Amino acid sequence: MQIFYALLIILIYLIVAIILITFAFAGISAAPYVPLWKSDIRRMLKLAGLKEGEKLIDLGSGDGRILKIAANEFKAKAVGFEISVLPYFISYIRIKLYNLKSQNKIQIKYQNFFKAN
Repeated sequence: MQIFYALLIILIYLIVAIILITFAFAGISAAPYVPLWKSDIRRMLKLAGLKEGEKLIDLGSGDGRILKIAANEFKAKAVGFEISVLPYFISYIRIKLYNLKSQNKIQIKYQNFFKAN
């Protein structure tokens, strides 16, 4: 039983270390992850004049909030680039849960946008 607890503690430490390393890597290589309020995203997209059918490219898309609102509320196609592992997986899971990938509304890429074509 003690081995189980020791392995569990090691696993928790590894997960925390991976999360901290990915946030540090993303913060050093590009910018840190800072989530926006949904009301701010809506206002930003309205000010940008995003229309139905247009393409939105989000460099450093984080957890995919901007992509989701652009696709659902503004009926735009959205492409996001994310280099940090944890926000990428969060956005990937959100896209799967809202079934937006199958509708070809959102595309998320685990890629450094400085090196993207």
